[in-house]
Amino acid sequence: MLKRFTAITMVALLFSLFGAAERTFAQNNQNVSGVVVDAEDGDPLPGVSIQVQGTSRGTSTDIEGAYSLTVSSSDVLIFSFGSYEV
Repeated sequence: MLKRFTAITMVALLFSLFGAAERTFAQNNQNVSGVVVDAEDGDPLPGVSIQVQGTSRGTSTDIEGAYSLTVSSSDVLIFSFGSYEV
């Protein structure tokens, strides 16, 4: 009886830990969005690439210069347009 109680307790503890880890991971992700515009005239820039540094995750701006990307708090975004990179 004690072995069964211990096994059930361990399984419940593991599920609790996995659930806590999943909630922590989900809280660190956030949606980042914005509009990329020309610094001189303020016109939107379509086709700007936005990539999470060191990954293949990324997006590009739409016809109105808007983008949206889910990132974690430690991610670094790289913006590039033609031969320019920021």
